[in-house]
Amino acid sequence: MRKLLLILFCLPMIGFGQEVDSVVFSDLYYLQRALGDIEKGEYQSAVMHYGSAFQSNPNQNASVYDSRGFCYYKLKKYNLALDDFNRAITIDPDYASAYQNRGILKKMLGLSYCSDCKRACDLGDETGCEWYYKQCKWILNKIID
Repeated sequence: MRKLLLILFCLPMIGFGQEVDSVVFSDLYYLQRALGDIEKGEYQSAVMHYGSAFQSNPNQNASVYDSRGFCYYKLKKYNLALDDFNRAITIDPDYASAYQNRGILKKMLGLSYCSDCKRACDLGDETGCEWYYKQCKWILNKIID
């Protein structure tokens, strides 16, 4: 009787563990495919693979949204890129790359971008610092002069 109870108790855990493992495996598979697509410049395919990863695990981290935003940027789907950069920042307000990428996109769109570059710089992003000191500080100095 004890063995039967133990088996009945453990059976749901075994099934749950397999389900979680398959979700994690599926998630990693799609993320790896997306990264491979980016390396090859196949941004539309990368977006598709990110979409599949989001379906298997909607609670992705900031870097996944930032990377998909980059793909949308390369595909000239700027509103979608901006949405993903914003989502990355919402998930992790200290994710420097999302600020830097959003700043670059905002500049291209003619929007105010210096605060994003400064935040990226403050968080240690070298490109954000370059943009801030070369573009934004120069603009501020011109305004003051």
